Amino acid sequence: MPEHLFARTLSTKVLSRLLAIFCSAAIALAGNATIASETDRNIDSNGAAAAHQDHDRPQASRNEPMHHDHAAHARKALQAKLHRSRSAISIPDLPLLNQDGQTVRLNSLVDGSKPVLLNFVFTTCTAICPLMSATFSGFQKAIGKTESESVRLISISIDPEHDTPEKLREYARRHGAHGDWMFLTGKLEDVVAIERAFDVYRGNKMNHEATTFLRVAGQPDWIRMDGLASASQLVAEYRKFNPPTHE
Repeated sequence: MPEHLFARTLSTKVLSRLLAIFCSAAIALAGNATIASETDRNIDSNGAAAAHQDHDRPQASRNEPMHHDHAAHARKALQAKLHRSRSAISIPDLPLLNQDGQTVRLNSLVDGSKPVLLNFVFTTCTAICPLMSATFSGFQKAIGKTESESVRLISISIDPEHDTPEKLREYARRHGAHGDWMFLTGKLEDVVAIERAFDVYRGNKMNHEATTFLRVAGQPDWIRMDGLASASQLVAEYRKFNPPTHE
């Protein structure tokens, strides 16, 4: 074959090969772009669906992951210093139920001749509530059975829709409650009104904070202790106004 025809044939083959490679590459790129586009659409679709599902979930369900926040909140409360303050509290006159299913009114319970210790708990709480209840139990043990009969302890459930008198009775048994330690529940709106009166309402039970109140018999004000008080701290605060009697 003449040299010039050989060169032309070679050039044609090279160009054909290069064109084939270019076409293959173009097809591959187009395919990848299609896959990427489909993936992006799927991600957007899944994300939108997840957001829609979260929006449609009931409030209580959306709050379930907050159990972790509640545990972290409890650890923070354990590390916090106890803060003491004094304030007057206007308690709404609303009916509640005690652990025996009897209707009571908080005003009547706290206006008697006994000193009162009061806190807010709920029976399914696994963080600060067991600690607060253990503190009340430790307080009763520290002052002795006889004297504990003359001190009224009140624990009000902030989850009244779940905490029936039966649930509260079982909770009281687990924590060794005795003497004049009362557990209260009621209608949700009534409990919220009482929480607001004591300035402990935080919108959700998982935002529950550790706060204990002491009312000295015959005095209008309440002593407020923010933070996880120990039994010895409660006894010390109580003893400021009720020194031990020596027979």
